[in-house]
Amino acid sequence: MTLGSVETARVIVVDDEEPIIRLVVRALTNDGYQNVTGTTKPGEAMDLLTHGDADLVISDIRMPGIDGFEIMRSVAAARTEDTYLPVLAMSALGDIDSKRIAMSLGAKDFLVKPFSMDELLLRVRSLLETRLLNVTLARHRDKLDELVNERTAELEQSYAEMLERLSRLAELRDDATSLHTVRVADISRSIAEELELPSDETEMIAQAAPLHDLGKVAMHDSILLKPAGLAEHERAEMQRHASIGAAVLRDGRTRLIRMAESVARHHHERWDGSGYPEGLAGEDIPLAARIVCVADAFDAMVNERPYSSARAVPDALAELRHNAGSQFDQNVVNALERAVQRGRIAAPRPVVRDAEA
Repeated sequence: MTLGSVETARVIVVDDEEPIIRLVVRALTNDGYQNVTGTTKPGEAMDLLTHGDADLVISDIRMPGIDGFEIMRSVAAARTEDTYLPVLAMSALGDIDSKRIAMSLGAKDFLVKPFSMDELLLRVRSLLETRLLNVTLARHRDKLDELVNERTAELEQSYAEMLERLSRLAELRDDATSLHTVRVADISRSIAEELELPSDETEMIAQAAPLHDLGKVAMHDSILLKPAGLAEHERAEMQRHASIGAAVLRDGRTRLIRMAESVARHHHERWDGSGYPEGLAGEDIPLAARIVCVADAFDAMVNERPYSSARAVPDALAELRHNAGSQFDQNVVNALERAVQRGRIAAPRPVVRDAEA
């Protein structure tokens, strides 16, 4: 849409009579219109409509070969739902059927020959002013959409940054490097890709994954950093971190925060229903939580943690396979294995310890 004013509108005039073309083009030009094209060849008009933007088509109805009705069909095909592209139909036939057909095909006005030039100019200006208003509104709408998209992107980035900082806060309690959350996010993304989830959902899972252990900020160091096994009451206290993390993220307005809440709450549910905090089973457990559950378990096994030594990747995969169908979703475990085999998940670097004196 290049229309900047009524006078710069692109007007195409089609009539099989050369005198009519000269008369209409001259009248429009004298009235200040700067971009008027006239043709006695309907096929040429069709090419003009196909290869360029028109703002108004003035077309005779009865013409040999391609008639005005066919031109109107071509204009209608070029319109979108929110585009006003007017056609002013002309005909020596003043019968109701011709008008009805023309209007049904998208004509916005109808002139019966012979007509006065004043009448033509009034109707042309009215149609073009409406066209200009439509174009102006469309431009404003596009700018508004662009602005909304920019603001939405900024807001989403702010949410993502906030979630990242919250995940760092949780992870610093039991991993001074904060790398566990980063690795779980990367592993979760790789699993989601292997499951062929939509790209936006995959990225959202990767952004939500680092917050799975947010509730650990409320855990006492004597429990969180205990190298030995936990007593029963300590284990019960530790399990509260899932509900606590979900409570921190509760009532989020965005899909991302709602997913993060779900992951925090359900990443310790088990496929057989024996997990916590709600005892969900099978596909009742949200998929994002099932993915993060496997990613979290795999990373915890293959890396040094305060409460366990690192295991070899094959041993960790064997453990996941052994528990697939009871603790883990079999499909998610299979996806993790494929990701490892494809090299999407990097093997952990060995821990270098200081030599004892």
